[in-house]
Amino acid sequence: MKVKQKIASIVMVQIILIIVSFLVLVYIETEWLDLGNSIDYAGLNRFLALGSIMEIHHEEKYFDEKDKMINMLEKNILLIKNGGKINGESLKELPTELEKEWNEVYENYLIFRESIEKLDSTKSEQENIHSEIEQNGKAVIQSSDKLVEEITIFLEGKNQLLIRLEIALLITNTIVHIILVIIVFRIFNKEALEKIQLERFATIGKMGASIAHDLRNPLTVIKGSLEMLKIKQKEVNEFQKAQFDKISKAVDKIQYLTKDVLDFSKTSLMKKEDVELLEILNNSINEVEISEQIEVKLPKNNYKIKVDKIKIQTVITNLIKNAIDAIGEKGVIEIDSEERYDDIMITIKDTGKGIDRKDISKIFEPLYTTKQSGTGLGLANCKRIIEEHGGKIGVKINPTMFIIILPKK
Repeated sequence: MKVKQKIASIVMVQIILIIVSFLVLVYIETEWLDLGNSIDYAGLNRFLALGSIMEIHHEEKYFDEKDKMINMLEKNILLIKNGGKINGESLKELPTELEKEWNEVYENYLIFRESIEKLDSTKSEQENIHSEIEQNGKAVIQSSDKLVEEITIFLEGKNQLLIRLEIALLITNTIVHIILVIIVFRIFNKEALEKIQLERFATIGKMGASIAHDLRNPLTVIKGSLEMLKIKQKEVNEFQKAQFDKISKAVDKIQYLTKDVLDFSKTSLMKKEDVELLEILNNSINEVEISEQIEVKLPKNNYKIKVDKIKIQTVITNLIKNAIDAIGEKGVIEIDSEERYDDIMITIKDTGKGIDRKDISKIFEPLYTTKQSGTGLGLANCKRIIEEHGGKIGVKINPTMFIIILPKK
């Protein structure tokens, strides 16, 4: 994924989180606002109950209004519980936590209505009935006032919860924003480091190729001259023989280092072909001088892979050389392979002294080496070749084991 796509994805995540947070708050506030409307209608019970009492006191003049008021009171009480829409306003269904207070209102209403229905009694009882109606009406008003108070307390509690939710969402958004900023910084930092590394590779490649190329001819001359001296000097003493061997080994080491630099500086196109893994492994082993006291174990299974034969051979050869250097005089190099779903895993394990844990993160960096005579380019070149094939290379310690994963095709 490109940098712009990564950053666009991160920004999208932030936007989605903000939108979701906003919608959650809007939804909750809307729900509780609808419940807040119930306070007005619970308060309306007071007006309707008082209105009914007043109509009853003026029964002869406003007899028809009495029944209308009572019916409106009942409708209003039921609306508070069941919710709905009235006069363009939405009322939320009363929460179960407030059912006890509502039941008290409704019970008082039924008693109030029953006392009103007694008005058809004889006139001698009218005064007592009026007193009963007024008393029951006050009970409706008091229970309605209590319901208003409980709804208010309930909403205040929910409002506190909403404030805590807003704070939590603010903190969450802030944390996510900080994390996303860190991720963006790391993306840019990674890209910058990769760019620096590529420039470093290019510089090393150009300088190394130039130096290595200039060294090859003199080294060939020295090597040839040394062989000529060995032929001409038929009778040499032990001291002279030792000196010839030292010169020969020094030239071999310089040639090895020169090859390391040239391999790293090569930018040739890959020539992939179907090749057997064991063929690559055997060719790599034949390129290296291995002591008789070092045993090399090859995998039993053979797989076909589509790779640049020469380049992968360079990688295996380099890893085998490193294993030999780590082992010293006597030990075992065990090469194994495993076929997976769409790739081949190759492991090269040795019984050598191992790699220090602090070096693990740096061993694939160019110019980083733990050897006194190393260039620090061998493993960097291995990593580059494997990644050019779309694969991965890693290392484990105790014992040291290099792991190569290559796609089959």
